[in-house]
Amino acid sequence: MREDLFMPKDRASATTSFAASSGLPSVKAGLEPLKQIPFLRHVKWIVLLWVAAQLLAKFVPGISFLFIPALVLYAAWVIFTVRRKNPGDFFKNLKALAARAAEEARKAQSSQQKNRP
Repeated sequence: MREDLFMPKDRASATTSFAASSGLPSVKAGLEPLKQIPFLRHVKWIVLLWVAAQLLAKFVPGISFLFIPALVLYAAWVIFTVRRKNPGDFFKNLKALAARAAEEARKAQSSQQKNRP
């Protein structure tokens, strides 16, 4: 008789709990940026996109097949908006870069003055 590998013989082995490794980042930390955009807003836009595709399909045959590529574009836009930096960060980085360049210029100028006879 063949043993069924998908059904455990005793219930104790099926209730084994797995602990997350401490070296792996938590899923909760990875999903933190998604809290910026509420889930129902995604549902609303996806349903609106589907309805628009169905309405356009009444006038243009075959356009409903563009729903999947449009859905992929929406997902790419969501990922882009979640991962992009705050617009103020660019100016902060630019200011820090200018301050660092000014400091290096002062150091180079003072070292040139010390090297002159």
